[in-house]
Amino acid sequence: MTVSRRDSGLHRLFCGPFPALEPRLFSEIADLQLADPLREVTVVVASNLLGVHLRRRYVEWRESRGLSPAHGGLSFSTLEAFAEQIAGPGDTPLPPFG
Repeated sequence: MTVSRRDSGLHRLFCGPFPALEPRLFSEIADLQLADPLREVTVVVASNLLGVHLRRRYVEWRESRGLSPAHGGLSFSTLEAFAEQIAGPGDTPLPPFG
């Protein structure tokens, strides 16, 4: 997991098994949205299924800490969708990869 903070230019890389990384990711998201709960945070994931899993687990994590389950501003995007969102669709569509 890599965490980038645009406001500070800081990048951090966290390595480990998913059960250990999930709480760290959720803590980083909560920290980023502390001052502004609707701050846009995008998490790039390997698959849509992983994005759905993490979204559900984030809501459970928030509820377990007595926080509102709301998660406005948080989105999970595959690398392909994120790249298209940033760069646009382009003149000619790229062939599917995989």
